[in-house]
Amino acid sequence: MSTEEKLKQLEEELHSTVYNKATQKHIGILKAKIARLKERVEKKKGGKGPGKGFSIKKTGDATVLIIGLPSVGKSTLLNQLTNADSKVSDYQFTTVDVIPGMLEYNGVKIQLLDLPGIISGASKGKGKGKQILSVVMNADLLLILMDDPKQLEDIKKELAEAGVRVNQKPPNVKISKKDQGGLNVNFSFDVDSDTTAFFKKVIMEYGLYNAEVVIREKISAD
Repeated sequence: MSTEEKLKQLEEELHSTVYNKATQKHIGILKAKIARLKERVEKKKGGKGPGKGFSIKKTGDATVLIIGLPSVGKSTLLNQLTNADSKVSDYQFTTVDVIPGMLEYNGVKIQLLDLPGIISGASKGKGKGKQILSVVMNADLLLILMDDPKQLEDIKKELAEAGVRVNQKPPNVKISKKDQGGLNVNFSFDVDSDTTAFFKKVIMEYGLYNAEVVIREKISAD
C-alpha cells in the first residue's frame, strides 16, 4: 500500500469515527498518523515551495496579510491604505500573485500583502492554495476580510489544515531533543498512566523518539 493510499484510508477512518470520550484518544492518534503521512507526501512531491510572485521579502516594522475568499475587496482595501496598485475588477481571481504595499502610521511602517483569494481545498493545493498558505506562516498578523460572516469558519478551517491556528497561544509544552535515552513525557499536574502513554504514542507518531517533554498545561492531541 502506497503512502497516499494509507493516508486516504486513515482520513476515511477519521471521518467515520464519532468523537466521544471513548474514542477521543484513538482520534488523537489517527490525527498524528495523518499529519506524519501528509509530511511524507509533501517531501515525496519534492518540497515544492512558493511559485513565482509568492516570494516576498519582509520589510518595515511588521507584516500584515490580507486574506479571504475571492472578490471580497482585498485589493481595494490594499489600494486605499497604501501606495500599491493591486488590480481590481468585478470577477473572481483577479489577484494571482502576492501584491505588497506599505502603510505608515504614527511613524510605524506596516507592510500589507494582498493575497490571492483562498478557496475550499486550498490547504490541499487547490487554487494555488499551498503557495498562498506558505506566505501566511511568516506573517505578524492576519487580516481576514469577508463579505459574509459565515466565510470565517471556512477560512479558519483551511488555515488549520495548513497548520495555522488563529487567535491561539502555543501550548505550554517544552521539548528538549537528545541523541539517545528514549522518550520521557512528564506533566506538571497529576495524570494517570493511560494519559502519559497516550501522549507518548502521539509524540512518537511525529518521529520524536529521544527527547524530554514537559507538558505544563492541559492540552488535546491537536
